[in-house]
Amino acid sequence: MLLLTFKDVWRELIQHRLYAAGWSAWPEYLLLGVLLLLAIGLLLRSMMSGQWFDSLFGLAAPGITLVILAPPKLLPLGPVLLLGNLYVLILGGAVLRDGLHSGQLPRINAGLGIISALIAVRFFDSQLPFTVRGVLFILIGLAFLAVNLLVKRREVQA
Repeated sequence: MLLLTFKDVWRELIQHRLYAAGWSAWPEYLLLGVLLLLAIGLLLRSMMSGQWFDSLFGLAAPGITLVILAPPKLLPLGPVLLLGNLYVLILGGAVLRDGLHSGQLPRINAGLGIISALIAVRFFDSQLPFTVRGVLFILIGLAFLAVNLLVKRREVQA
């Protein structure tokens, strides 16, 4: 999903739409339709069983399939990029929150890793000066260190 936060990836997906192929692309439409229905079914099943955390991970497949099938005029590039970045940020925050509540350091680091990866991807996609990139990189490292120290102190006190 992190790859889909890049502008160029979405541009490529938008330019090579299936509907431009006409009726010759019906097998691809059929496959995408079946996969979309299966993904929505699995998503609803996990939501009904109360596994909201698992259903958060499952939102990506139906969303990406709908974006691929939608006409470009219906979904401009800007909002699609914003939703993709917001999804990855919420996903990282949810993993981090779950790790903090359960006290599991690997899950905390996974959440921080997702958020840090999103920030790092923005480094390559933006025109930030090298000094700003360096300062942000150091701040990300300090955040990792601070969270790990706080969790370890909490474990020692408990």
